[in-house]
Amino acid sequence: MPTYIQKRLQYFNNTKDFDNEEFIYLQDMVMANFNARLGVLVDCWTETEYAGISTLDLGRMMGDTDLFFPDPSATMRGWTVLPHLHKIKHIPVQLNYGQYDLVRPHLVADTARELAAGMVECHRYTRAGHSILLDAPEEVYPQIQDFLLRVEDFTMPFYPNGTCPYVGADGLVKSEEQQYECLTWPKPRHYKGKTIDAVWLLGFLVSMVATFKLGLWAGTRQHRKDSGYENL
Repeated sequence: MPTYIQKRLQYFNNTKDFDNEEFIYLQDMVMANFNARLGVLVDCWTETEYAGISTLDLGRMMGDTDLFFPDPSATMRGWTVLPHLHKIKHIPVQLNYGQYDLVRPHLVADTARELAAGMVECHRYTRAGHSILLDAPEEVYPQIQDFLLRVEDFTMPFYPNGTCPYVGADGLVKSEEQQYECLTWPKPRHYKGKTIDAVWLLGFLVSMVATFKLGLWAGTRQHRKDSGYENL
């Protein structure tokens, strides 16, 4: 968000004046950019709002506003699930998040790091905010279905096919093209790693050589044809 809006939101966070009309407007602006980016309210969203579920449950868990977590009034203040994730062992996990998600890549990277190595995959949806099922259903549902089919295929070990962001030594989130070098079993042929890159490179070189050879052959033939005409 623009610096001015960030400062205004921080001002309201300090004053706790969450009933102010300006704050309500700014919060709606944030939600439209980072929660659901549809531009229109769909039925499941409005029905949830009308039922008071969002206001009641989120307000109790996260306080008066979830823009500045943890809110002092929240019951979840000071709590994090990260120290408990190591208890999830030998269970494949898929982490899905939007590029404009309120859940930032730092948290996704921390979550992936705490889960069992080689058993977690991440997928980022470039057009989605936090509500990925609303913003990109045509991408999310097939991804989830593919994950479940691979998990239920007992004929072969589970191989993650999505890359996760990671935090470097400098504290910054690194490229999400990081591969799972920690895997101890051989990578399958469909794995999106260096093997596939090498095959594409080899195929490209072969096609270039073939094109060059074909060009030489065609040029030589044309030259012989032209020479024949000159002799006649």
